[in-house]
Amino acid sequence: MPKGVAASRESVPGRTQPVVQTLRQTFVVEAEHGLHLRPCALLVKTLRPYRSSVRVEARGKTAFGDSVLGFISLAAEFGSEITFTIVGEDASRAMAAVRQLFAGRFKAPDHASALPRRPRYESQSR
Repeated sequence: MPKGVAASRESVPGRTQPVVQTLRQTFVVEAEHGLHLRPCALLVKTLRPYRSSVRVEARGKTAFGDSVLGFISLAAEFGSEITFTIVGEDASRAMAAVRQLFAGRFKAPDHASALPRRPRYESQSR
């Protein structure tokens, strides 16, 4: 194939091509301490299963949805606006997951009481 010529994909009869969506939504950070390490890590963990690409903008800075440090570098404090642009075939599901985190103010459900306790070992003197 000559240089500079792109190969085109032929469509397979009977098979539909995935629909690529571009979604953009702005949220207001209502987490008391802003987007610090825990909420940033929770965002990355939440977005990890999706194939869509995520770009995040706040305070004139841009980061990508797969980087905890990128989120932290946005320095999004309480009251800041943060805009997510998600592009891909599962963009609507990824945006719904982000929306849910912001709606819950990044509060994780309290599972502490449901976790089994570790056995306590007492030192035995011989």
